[in-house]
Amino acid sequence: MKPSVILMGSKPGSVVALEILLERGWNVKAVVVSRKHTYSWIDGPILEKFAKKNHLKIYLQNELPEDLVADFVISYMYRYLVKPKVLNKARRAAVNFHAAPPPGFCGWAFYNVAILEKVNEYGCTCHYMDEGFDTGPLLEVRKFPINPIEETAVSLEKKAQLEMIKLFSEFCTIAEGNGPLPRIPQRKKNMR
Repeated sequence: MKPSVILMGSKPGSVVALEILLERGWNVKAVVVSRKHTYSWIDGPILEKFAKKNHLKIYLQNELPEDLVADFVISYMYRYLVKPKVLNKARRAAVNFHAAPPPGFCGWAFYNVAILEKVNEYGCTCHYMDEGFDTGPLLEVRKFPINPIEETAVSLEKKAQLEMIKLFSEFCTIAEGNGPLPRIPQRKKNMR
């Protein structure tokens, strides 16, 4: 039996993540959207419209029913801090897909910071959620080379989003197994 999930997202990449979950036969119990954020500079479908088209239950974070639980709570570039009462809805794990490699690139504006700091390697991360932004233990990191002289925030975001979809598919394969999920502590002293 495939896992159940509450998916939280905002950017068009979250639509791709939802498509992957549906194609793999996951039980999508709810889709949590963030209506205040629009991305006019990013082409692509809107998560709420895609979820409606697929007849899925749609909520805002503070509207989730008290008795709703799932194997996983997945945040895929969700724009808000996920509240503890939502994290506790996950039976196996509450994870976030972050388009940067923690601990050095947590929070916001990470594409710009990577370029300004002239890093030669970038990445995306699947990590466990806790009470902070991008502070939980790592489940998996996917890294790739970049040329900071040629990158822009937009080009780096596109590369990171493509890699994050690959990471998401890898996570689904791991999550569909019965074994324990990887759990790698982050070095809190390196966070900023």
